[in-house]
Amino acid sequence: MLTLEKMRKIRVIVPRDNLKEAVKALYDFGAIQVQECKTAQLDTPLADFQDVSEMLIRLRAEERQFNLLGSVKARDAPMEDMRQRLLALDFEALDEKRRELSQLESQISQLGEAKERLLPFRNLNVDISKLKSARLNMLYFELKHAAERNLTDGLKKIPSELLFVEDGRRKFALLAYDSRHQERAMPVAQKAAAAFFEIPAAERGFSQEISIIDGEISGLVAKSQQLKKWLEDYKERNGQEILRLKESLKIASLKSELPFKFGRTDYFSVAEGWIEDANFDAFCFRVSGMESALVESVRTSEVPPSKLKNPKLIRPFQFMIEFFSLPKSYELDPTLFIAITYPIFFGMIMGDIGYGMLSLFIALGIKLKTKSEALQRLGGMLALSAVSSIFFGLVFAEFFGLEHIFGMEMHPLIHRSRDVTELMNIAILVGVMHLALGYIISIATNAMHGHKKHAFGKLGWLLIEISLVASVVGSVEISLLGIFKPLSAIYPMPFAGIGLLAGIILVAVMEGPTHLMELPSLLANILSYLRIAALGLSGVIIAMIINQLPVDFDGFFAMITLARPFDAGAFLAFIFFASIFILGHIGALVIAIVESGIQSLRLHYVEFFSKFYEGGGLPFVPLRKMEKG
Repeated sequence: MLTLEKMRKIRVIVPRDNLKEAVKALYDFGAIQVQECKTAQLDTPLADFQDVSEMLIRLRAEERQFNLLGSVKARDAPMEDMRQRLLALDFEALDEKRRELSQLESQISQLGEAKERLLPFRNLNVDISKLKSARLNMLYFELKHAAERNLTDGLKKIPSELLFVEDGRRKFALLAYDSRHQERAMPVAQKAAAAFFEIPAAERGFSQEISIIDGEISGLVAKSQQLKKWLEDYKERNGQEILRLKESLKIASLKSELPFKFGRTDYFSVAEGWIEDANFDAFCFRVSGMESALVESVRTSEVPPSKLKNPKLIRPFQFMIEFFSLPKSYELDPTLFIAITYPIFFGMIMGDIGYGMLSLFIALGIKLKTKSEALQRLGGMLALSAVSSIFFGLVFAEFFGLEHIFGMEMHPLIHRSRDVTELMNIAILVGVMHLALGYIISIATNAMHGHKKHAFGKLGWLLIEISLVASVVGSVEISLLGIFKPLSAIYPMPFAGIGLLAGIILVAVMEGPTHLMELPSLLANILSYLRIAALGLSGVIIAMIINQLPVDFDGFFAMITLARPFDAGAFLAFIFFASIFILGHIGALVIAIVESGIQSLRLHYVEFFSKFYEGGGLPFVPLRKMEKG
């Protein structure tokens, strides 16, 4: 908490003959981040790297092919055992069945296309083969709407025979004409035709050919269904084993390619990486079991990877740090401060007992029903923020925008819809304190690491902030800053003016005169906290508007308890307005959660972090995640 896990860079030197044993030792230890060795030529992977890669590629392909879902626990396994498990999956039989299925589907597709070509001719009961002649041309086409008469009239002076064929709402025409009149017959047919069809060969007649194709398709479909059933059974039998074996092979792949990061000489392999300082003795003990292995600490100017360490209660708020940027090893971890101030801001904005309780139920539902680590963290953040909202709901005496809970009157310490100036004063006070905390953290961090110049520069900004507020309050009557009146008594003019000047000089000397251009942004940062009051007030107004809907709860309960006669109009009016009432409060809750969350986040990322936080740390990525417990 506040500081990161202390990391130590280590180097492991082993004989090249013991390379496989060294990889196993590093993986079994797990809590080490191996990095590419920069002091020697890089090594080559283990001998089974190629086999592992090919097996893993095949299993991942099967996972996608079968759309296998769910997760299984990764377990290390001997290479020979994994080979036997892969053979037991019998991928040769699987591939053969898939080839058969592919051939069947191809045949079904081809037969379907052949059937499509024959369908327009299914009601044509003419043996086309007997009509074929060198001097006779034939056309078969679908007629346009009401084109029969024009077609008949156009063919009167052309030697031809015309046969109309009906197929439901569609009408076709078979036209046979003397080939010597091609130039006269073709334009007439084109005017009447919606589409022309090439006349296919059909030895048994068109309808009979279609029946034969349907029979062949039915047989092939039955075979394909059998193959699909076989594949489904295969998935049911082996799906989980494919996932388990894939996870085991991922471990084998990690181990087999790990030497890519090792350095090598003619006789030795060298591994370098980072471990937690507290684990150094355990690591040495684990590696000491190898013959001729040497472990040493490495003094380096490199910035170590970052690993946060926080109690379970505030650990969900690490999500905000990881999402933004991890601190570097020499920075303070701001998770604790965020775990305190974020729920406060959230609660001040939402500030309603009813909405806070619903938010708490949502948070507990997320915690209990989801397994995603990210959702678990969001649920934890929302739970603490919801408790804060309930607390501020008591302060503001608000329950879904009402000032009573089931008829029991509440008395607000601050009435948000009436005490607007006081609410804005509190928001400004919170902003000044929050920014001052940021400056204090920066002063402490820089002082701890001997960066005196930067520490004095941030001290200058802290002086400017406090002195600026005291100077304004002591010189001008501003209702927005009324809450700071006591400060002007403790820190009056001209002392506040002297402090302001001293702060400006400190910043100019320690950080440079150009940094004084940030003075307007300091004022903007302070005023930015007014959003706490503004958003809270807008939430109250929305709830009040919803509560003004004419929902007659008393009349409804009187009707259902038969205390008054049933009135259909009053009942329907209640259902209508009650639906809008409920949906309105659901919408208000969603807006409250989203706005409270996003705006509280913004005040930390933009205003608070800008005063002290550098970030840019790289995460500590161990070889494997250690099992809890």
